Amino acid sequence: MNMEQRLAGEGFRKLSAKDRERFVRYYDQMNGYWASSLCFADMVAWNDSFIIYWKETLGYMECAAYDTEKKRWVMLPFLGRYTEGGISRALEQAVSFWKGAGLPLIIADAAEWMMPYYKKAPGASWEIWNDRGLCDYLYTAEDFCRYGIEGKEPRYNWKYFQRKYQTETELLTPGHLESCLDFLERIWCSTHQCEECQYGCLKKTAASVITSLDQLNAHGIAVIYEGRIIAYSIVSCYHGLGFFEFKKTERGFRGINEYLHKECFQRFLREAKVINYSEDMGLEGLRAYKSRLAPYTLAPRYELKLLEYRLPSHFRNCEKDTRGGGKESTMEGGKRV
Repeated sequence: MNMEQRLAGEGFRKLSAKDRERFVRYYDQMNGYWASSLCFADMVAWNDSFIIYWKETLGYMECAAYDTEKKRWVMLPFLGRYTEGGISRALEQAVSFWKGAGLPLIIADAAEWMMPYYKKAPGASWEIWNDRGLCDYLYTAEDFCRYGIEGKEPRYNWKYFQRKYQTETELLTPGHLESCLDFLERIWCSTHQCEECQYGCLKKTAASVITSLDQLNAHGIAVIYEGRIIAYSIVSCYHGLGFFEFKKTERGFRGINEYLHKECFQRFLREAKVINYSEDMGLEGLRAYKSRLAPYTLAPRYELKLLEYRLPSHFRNCEKDTRGGGKESTMEGGKRV
């Protein structure tokens, strides 16, 4: 039995854009912000190269994923309200599944606030690491507006772009798909080999999102100059956390990035308190740009590999009775977990 068959047998389903409402109910319960890679639109966009399967279990959204680049299976952090007892119970079930599949249990992209819940899980010991290139850049909305929109070089900010170029700005819709794909072909594919897109085809990811904007509750704009798209950007927002999912620009238009920031923020991200600008992937140019954009905080994405799991004999899972009662899981001596 292969992994896909095992997942299907356990009730997992392959992710699609129509699953968003299922995920939102768990995002709504999260204790803190989550990695950009766990944003629903991002998961759908890259689902061709990072193939995700999900199921609802024990009060959480549980996801398994196949990473086609690293050729390995991983588990994503549980989505939902984190409690020590809840995570311990969900982890126990996950350990049983991954052990039965004969695969190591690796949890990818865990946020820092999640770490104590996994570390404290009874009987679990982990190997933990994080990659600087995969840390998300977080900007406060105030700093993002002050620096990312107005620009550190006012001479070439969005106002300069607006004066210099006679452009049209349109709300991005599925009707723009072919124009966006032609744009990507012009600015990227024509000068790069497919092998350079290590994390999946750029055009496929764009198509996945642009054709499903309404289902994903994502929003975007396209900037048109002399009849062609010269930039587009797609964003989303959850509970005060704004995500810049995609932003692509044609070279040679000074101030265009600040213009995209301004338009997207004013149109779609006014409720955001924090802007997640995703990772720099260890690319020197991208790191320099994101570091200069505005004062920032780096949010690590941790990877945990389960080294050992020994469920203590005195650890008891509780089950609610038919009247809705029941106890929390406990450790011997009355310590709550």
